[in-house]
Amino acid sequence: MIGEEVQVIIVDIRGDTIRLGITAPRSIPVHRKEVYEAIHRQKIGKTK
Repeated sequence: MIGEEVQVIIVDIRGDTIRLGITAPRSIPVHRKEVYEAIHRQKIGKTK
């Protein structure tokens, strides 16, 4: 658990790869790191 509202679960383990599942309210954005960074770069580009 992360706080009271976000749950992280292990969905699958295969060799050295782990798949995670995340349950969170829609008001909390959840993105893979590369997606988050792309969104962040896009926001910075719009403010310049």
